[in-house]
Amino acid sequence: MKKKYQKFVVLGLASLGILLLANSGGSPGGRTGSATDQGRTCATQGGCHAGGGTVLSQEMISTTIPAEGYVPGMQYTITLSPAFDGAGRYGFEMMVEDASGSAKGTFTNNSDGNIKENGLRITHKFASSTGGDTKTWNLDWTAPSAGTGDLVIFASVLAANGNGATSGDRLILDTLILTENTKASVNYTFDRTINLFPNPVHNILHISGIETTNSLVTITDLNGKTVISEPYTKSVDVSILPAGTYVLLFVNDTKTWKKKFIKR
Repeated sequence: MKKKYQKFVVLGLASLGILLLANSGGSPGGRTGSATDQGRTCATQGGCHAGGGTVLSQEMISTTIPAEGYVPGMQYTITLSPAFDGAGRYGFEMMVEDASGSAKGTFTNNSDGNIKENGLRITHKFASSTGGDTKTWNLDWTAPSAGTGDLVIFASVLAANGNGATSGDRLILDTLILTENTKASVNYTFDRTINLFPNPVHNILHISGIETTNSLVTITDLNGKTVISEPYTKSVDVSILPAGTYVLLFVNDTKTWKKKFIKR
């Protein structure tokens, strides 16, 4: 299950609007506030925005990972949504660590973020740095291999009001614990006893061959990105999905299955 991690209390923040503009294309790296970064952020311990202000703690991280935990090798969306009245520009850096402080999983470049260190970190890009009182980034992250265990997302956000001084700018920190779905930490096998119909499907996909009511149904695209995840109820509404080929995954206490279907 997802749980909030203890927030880091960091002293001494400020941010110079002109300096944030200089880094509007992304963080220089090593500034997530994580164990790997020894608590460093863009506004502390040598960060170029240090100088004063209050560090804020917000619950700004959410994910598409189900309550049962991440499935190794699957791609998920991590959403970062800070809020700060009067902000005109935002920047962030994020990484995911295991209990030993090692970066785990890999981020992928998209319209909201650029990767660093071959995907172990991700930061804002110039086109995604502007904002208002609220800001949202959607970031693509692929879970690590089976047996990795609990992980922690570290996110450090700088919100600047653009007045050319340190006054009024803020550092915002958040963390989120991810647990591994150990029930899914085995190789999936195609099961011929499972039937998906109609296939191809337009709206409602029906499922037969699974009798247990304690199963999780997860639908991914062919890149492994989770697009739907919900308890098993013998049918799934797939009307929101774009046309294409998808994989339906089943996980319960003792077995795992997968089956492909086509959405028209």
